[in-house]
Amino acid sequence: MCITRLYLDSCVFLNVWFDELVNEGRSFTASKRLLEEIINCTYNLTISKLTIMEITKKMNTTEETIMNYLKQFQIVGKLEIITITEKIAEEAVYFGGSHGVHKADALHAILAKMNGCVLVTWDNELLEAAKRFSVPTKRPDELTS
Repeated sequence: MCITRLYLDSCVFLNVWFDELVNEGRSFTASKRLLEEIINCTYNLTISKLTIMEITKKMNTTEETIMNYLKQFQIVGKLEIITITEKIAEEAVYFGGSHGVHKADALHAILAKMNGCVLVTWDNELLEAAKRFSVPTKRPDELTS
């Protein structure tokens, strides 16, 4: 039974799907293992439209292409995609400004917290931002064996 909900930042996907770093080493291995554990029902996967947009932009591809990569999680019923409302976006701007956090990082942290998720990323700035919002965080290698 899947119990832990994870909100994954785009870097976790980029490490595996697009070899953002190198197709070896700690980042690639831990990110790949985490995605496999989601498929094997260790965790539930939650992402936002922002995550999809970040991956699309970084890889200069289409949302349709990214959705094709995500199908493996949809097939096993382990994917929830959060829609960002105008109210949530405004909240991110406000909290980001008042806490000295980039708007996108504030939005990821707020979405993770609102949806009862552990925020998973390699991004140190995002990890620090999430701590300011009292969001539980982990790096991929802290969740895999």
